[in-house]
Amino acid sequence: MTTEGTELARKAEFEKHHEFIKANMVMFQQVGEALTSIRDQQLFLVAGYGTFEAYCQQEFSFTSRHGNRMIQAAKVAKEHGVPNEYAARKLAEVPEEHRAAVITEVKSRTGGKVTGHMIEDVGHEIAGEPKEEEDTDLRPSAEPIRLILVAIATLESDLLQLTSSVGRFIDLVPCRAAIQTLRSQIKPMVPTHRCYACGGEGCELCKGLGWIPQELFDSREEEFRGAKRV
Repeated sequence: MTTEGTELARKAEFEKHHEFIKANMVMFQQVGEALTSIRDQQLFLVAGYGTFEAYCQQEFSFTSRHGNRMIQAAKVAKEHGVPNEYAARKLAEVPEEHRAAVITEVKSRTGGKVTGHMIEDVGHEIAGEPKEEEDTDLRPSAEPIRLILVAIATLESDLLQLTSSVGRFIDLVPCRAAIQTLRSQIKPMVPTHRCYACGGEGCELCKGLGWIPQELFDSREEEFRGAKRV
């Protein structure tokens, strides 16, 4: 094939992927794969763009960093059968050697449903958390809160599935906003630190529990700044 023929073929290849991306932005996995071809084969050059960054910015108003995240999300989704871009991005944040275990654990907790929030939570658990001191056995169990968060994640997944059938008239925007608000009000309230005011004995600050959430611990007054997480 002549040089001109090669360029024409590359131009056609670019147009194919480019038009697909414009028409199917919601299809994140296919979009990620198309972006991969344009980036790795440097097909953006035949359209007059000197870099992948310039192509992303001028054609879609997002950075090449965002484009690379879409590419990584698509790759992870294909490898692990993740259903949406948000979940795939959260899984991409998990070290590669733990991803399969995270997906397996998420499915076991939610009856097979996979959500980004569950991946994030389970990923933190499996990838490793700092070892607790021995006396943290006294910490109140956060299991009831975890079960509520699982129920919230399941509700969100069920709602999304419902809107593809009999629930098509449901307005997802306020529903998802309400779910997010509920999650944001509950998740940060897990007691993680021994109360700095009473040393765990129980007081007004810790509501008699002896333990307080991260947010409350971080906002402690200067005189208690020497207190450490237990």
